[in-house]
Amino acid sequence: MSRMKQKKRKKGFNGVIFAVLICVILVIIALCVIFRIDEIIMPQALEIIDMFFDSNHDTTEEEAINIAVKQFEKLKEKVNKDDLKAIKIQRKDGLYYYIESKENTLEIKVEGGKVVRINGILVNE
Repeated sequence: MSRMKQKKRKKGFNGVIFAVLICVILVIIALCVIFRIDEIIMPQALEIIDMFFDSNHDTTEEEAINIAVKQFEKLKEKVNKDDLKAIKIQRKDGLYYYIESKENTLEIKVEGGKVVRINGILVNE
């Protein structure tokens, strides 16, 4: 009878080890996915075009679209100038042009023409 109990314990013990291993593997996969998503959302080597004017110069809609086309090319997206429309939006600290393509969005400050946001993420420079 004691041999039967030992066999049952071994089978139960193997099941626990198997369940723990599956949990560890799932945690590792989840961490990999989380860090990969973070890399996609906030790319490390994002180049911002450096084409802004004086802070006294108000950027026109045409200039904003030209800046957006160059920035979209840096993001490896082919866009046609005629397909882009600039919408003026108001934020606390001033006016911005909001420009949207099929894959990306930009916000360009009217005063100076500096790219401020790419895909909703603030640009720190």
